[in-house]
Amino acid sequence: MIKPGKTIEFTKRWQVIQRKKKELDWETTQFARELREQFDTDKQLIKWCDIELGLAEHVAQELVLRANVASVVKDATTWQSVGGFTSVRQVVGLTRQQQTDVVQSAVLQNKSVRAVMREQGLVAEPVHQKTDAEILAEFVLDLGIKIPSSVQKVISKYIVAKSKAA
Repeated sequence: MIKPGKTIEFTKRWQVIQRKKKELDWETTQFARELREQFDTDKQLIKWCDIELGLAEHVAQELVLRANVASVVKDATTWQSVGGFTSVRQVVGLTRQQQTDVVQSAVLQNKSVRAVMREQGLVAEPVHQKTDAEILAEFVLDLGIKIPSSVQKVISKYIVAKSKAA
């Protein structure tokens, strides 16, 4: 078991690390925005990142995404309040006006970007996909035969799970 003094020490260190990650997230996005301005195309930027920075293609593509969403959020405080890149990247497929509206609504309502997108009908509600076990349980019930109690217990687990998910 960890000593109380060590708990406080590790907790404080963890908080510093998390704060630095948030700051680095914003700095990385600003870097991406400024870097993107130097190129005519995303392809040129990605190639440059490969040659000059030695970045893997997926990392360079993330910089392109960051550059695209950087214009939606202009300051670090807003960026952090909506959850940083992980959240803001969800607006990428929307029009510029929708992107701005979603981020502003998220800030004003203190909601996640995803929740605002759902409320505005910009993203579909998750659809429950039935598992094989749920399909089988429904099939057995629909047979209209006497089912042993041990099998009924198993079936009821999946029927309950289905109703909760619906």
